[in-house]
Amino acid sequence: MPPGAVVGCLAGGHWPILRLGALSCHASQGAAGQQLPVAPKVMEPRVVVALLEVEVNAPPSAVWQIIAGTNDWRRWNRGIEHAERLTAGNWTPGFRFVQKSAGERMAFTYAITSVELGRRAAWSGTRFGLTRGMSIEVRPHEGGSEVHLRQSAGGPWTRGLLGYFVARGLRRSLRQWADGLRRAVATMPSPGGR
Repeated sequence: MPPGAVVGCLAGGHWPILRLGALSCHASQGAAGQQLPVAPKVMEPRVVVALLEVEVNAPPSAVWQIIAGTNDWRRWNRGIEHAERLTAGNWTPGFRFVQKSAGERMAFTYAITSVELGRRAAWSGTRFGLTRGMSIEVRPHEGGSEVHLRQSAGGPWTRGLLGYFVARGLRRSLRQWADGLRRAVATMPSPGGR
């Protein structure tokens, strides 16, 4: 995937949908799932967005319990080196935590921006001009759950060729979240304690 494909798509007013290595552009005001051509030139984006959906074999309440355990993220998500709550209690808007991704030199302090306990949450944080955000939504699906993951990054670090590397990092991070959730669900104690 050439760098110009990602940045050209972003600058054309379309959100890139990055799913396990594939790139397709969707109009922000078009029909859902409508694929549009990627602009061939490099532009200067302000925000890079990646989305991923994963199905897990556990009810939404169990999946939410895993997600809401901020301090335990590093145990099941190989992409997280450190995560720690800075605020006590349930997630609420303004709830703060620090997270350091594996292989990165700096940790980000995030704040929850919106939450519906047991269903969805979003958070964001800014450091050195880079704003990163994530949202997670858990939905019931065929006896299990469907988890919708969205990550974004914006600022000067997402412009030009750097935007390609930022998009690649977001894609890798979402795969680690998805793989980690599957692992965490697979190691949960079964009902009845077999």
